[in-house]
Amino acid sequence: MLTIRTRIILTSIAVFAVALAGVSIVVYRSYHAGAMATLDARMESFAERVTAEVEEQHDEGIFLTVADLQAVHLDGLSRTAVRLTDSTGAALYTDSLCAAMPTQPWRAVLEQTRIRETVTLGEAEFRSLWMPVEVGDRLQYLLQVVTPLDETNGDLARLRGLFLLTIPVALLLAAVAAYLIVGRAFRPIREMIAMAKDTNERNLGRGVPVPDGKDEVHDLAETLNGMMERLAAAFEGQKRFIADASHEIRTPLAIVQSELDFLARQVSDPQGLAALRSSQDELDRLKHLAENLLFLETLDASDDVLNIRAMRLDELLAECVRRMRPLAEQRGITLRLQIGSVVERSGDADRMERAVVNLIDNAVKYSPPGSRVEVDLGEYPDGIHIAVRDNGIGIPPEELDGVFERFRRVAKNNESGSGLGLAIVRRVVELHGGTIRLESAAGKGTTFIIVLPPER
Repeated sequence: MLTIRTRIILTSIAVFAVALAGVSIVVYRSYHAGAMATLDARMESFAERVTAEVEEQHDEGIFLTVADLQAVHLDGLSRTAVRLTDSTGAALYTDSLCAAMPTQPWRAVLEQTRIRETVTLGEAEFRSLWMPVEVGDRLQYLLQVVTPLDETNGDLARLRGLFLLTIPVALLLAAVAAYLIVGRAFRPIREMIAMAKDTNERNLGRGVPVPDGKDEVHDLAETLNGMMERLAAAFEGQKRFIADASHEIRTPLAIVQSELDFLARQVSDPQGLAALRSSQDELDRLKHLAENLLFLETLDASDDVLNIRAMRLDELLAECVRRMRPLAEQRGITLRLQIGSVVERSGDADRMERAVVNLIDNAVKYSPPGSRVEVDLGEYPDGIHIAVRDNGIGIPPEELDGVFERFRRVAKNNESGSGLGLAIVRRVVELHGGTIRLESAAGKGTTFIIVLPPER
């Protein structure tokens, strides 16, 4: 698929090529017609001189001799051959060149007065002129004048060569000019595209650059900025709603939890107690969801929300494993930590710990009993790698692109969750300037790898 820029350039070159070809054809034909008209005029002038010589000699009672014909000259005609015939077509005088050409009938010359034609002999072309010769007010002879077209054809060949040389150069210059002009015209659009690609829900308000001038690109930029401002306002309203709702719901949830805890101590009926325990579990899930929403809103509020200080990543991972080991043992899963050496880096230890705990929690939840979850820490040329690897159910290929989206959960698992854990992980890693990638195969397990770039 060709880009708009390429299509404009190709179309411009095609139009320019057609225009050049048209102009070249017109110029060539005009030059050819002019050259032939000039040559014909010179031949007629020469023929009229010969006619005058014939009339003059006839008045003196003698006939034109070869020397007399050779004495007739005209500037502009290099070589000229002459043939003079009587009314019967018999040649009274002829050059060898004319002898090789066909004669014209007397009547045809009389009807047309002058007959001009181009005659080809071998590989050479000649221009021929037939005209009647009057002597004593009577038509008595036919005169043929022949001259080669070498010089005219040479001029035309040089003109064709000039076209063949200049037209490609002109097209090349036109292509370069179109490339530069279109590139300059599309530069604001490319800048808008680059800015739009780097735009997300956190920087919608910055807009795209608006070029100078009141043209369509200017209008497009202003329209995009207006749309992005409306989207930014909508996102901000949505985030405020979520934050306010999450904050407001925490107090009622705490009250409900307190009431359920009191009821649980008072109820002795097994069925009633089971219902209360189920309600408490759902309440814990709601509390966890509200906390995650508030935490995510805090992370989204700005790119400068981290409490940066020196942290020991080896100690941080050891603490994460210690916290999650009871849950792993409860599910019959071995939790293994592998640290190559002491690793220090600046960052927000609390938020990084929460991100790693979320990854370990996911790995434990989606791994079968008797399997193993591994947490590795190592330093590589591209930075520090924190890997959490499990042997669980894996993630189907069609789900890989959306696992970090909010409220997105793998369709085939039955574990409870808010769908915000991996979104929190990605945001924490992004705030530390890092990236996170995953490697997964359905039924074989999943590996999440956090890459923190080297500090400058």
